[in-house]
This record gives sequence, structure tokens and C-alpha cells, in this order.
Amino acid sequence: MNKNIKYLTVLILAIIASLMILSIGILSGINKKTINSTTQDSYSPNATVGALPGKTNDQIKADMQGKIDDGMIAFSINTNMVFTDGNAEGLLKLEAPVSNTNNIQFVINRDDNGEVLYRSGLLKPNSYIDQDKLQTEQPLKKGVYNCTATVTLHDPETEMEKGKVQAAIVIRVEN
Repeated sequence: MNKNIKYLTVLILAIIASLMILSIGILSGINKKTINSTTQDSYSPNATVGALPGKTNDQIKADMQGKIDDGMIAFSINTNMVFTDGNAEGLLKLEAPVSNTNNIQFVINRDDNGEVLYRSGLLKPNSYIDQDKLQTEQPLKKGVYNCTATVTLHDPETEMEKGKVQAAIVIRVEN
């Protein structure tokens, strides 16, 4: 039950943030930027097609019925990531639900120094990354790290950036 409440909370916050981005974009115009490449190399090689494991049939059905507008973004992310050590895989649970009409990318930065801890490739709608390692030059030491996940919306044809939302997350390294 607690996991469902966390999932719904993150989903609701993502939808609210998307509405805010859409409103700001309409009022001031969205600054579009291209990413480095328009080839398949832009896509996350470790993404899996489908819904995150653990979603109920009702949740998947609701995602499929809830197609969102072009300028909005829906996503799921584990807000409490745990890694046994700085080299281990952890449960990221990064998802681009089937309700999206655009591709998304996740970038996770430490709040204290801005270091990029993880950068996914583009995720197409109806795909996810369940587990992965952090992408740091040196493994993170044992501790708790407050971070910000920036989720960027990209046009599926041109890969042009269409907007961003951010979510606060915590990364814990146990050893």
C-alpha cells in the first residue's frame, strides 16, 4: 500500500509540474535545444519495453487510457534509491509510461556539488530502466546524498528539447 501511495504521489507531482511547464511555455515560449545526436545512439541501450515491474493491471490500463497532451510529461522514478556500494546496481525505476507522446531523458545530479551521478539515454513511451549503476568517475562513498532528477521532454521525430521538470530524490550508498 505504501509503495502505491509513493507512486501515485510522484505521478501526481509529475502531472502538476507538467501543467506548470505547459503554462510557462505557452506564456513565454519554450526554448528548444537539440541534443548531440539524432541517431539511435541517443536512446538508452538498457531500456526495457513495457511497464515497470510491480505495476498492477489496473495501473497499466489507466496509463494506456490516459494519453497526455503533447506538451505534458508523465514519468515514474524511485525517489529513494539504495545501492549496496558505489559500484553496485540499484533500483532506479525510471519509466516513460505508455501515456507519453514524447521521449524523455533522466539526469540525476547531487544537490551539494552538482555532480552528474546518472544520465539515461532517451526513453520512448512504454519503456523503463529498472536497475543500473551510477555513472561517476569515482564510486560514491557510504552515505546519503540529496539529489535532483531532471526529466527532459524530447520530440520523438526531431529529438528537440520541449521542456523539463525536476524531482527531489535521495540516493543512499550502504557500504
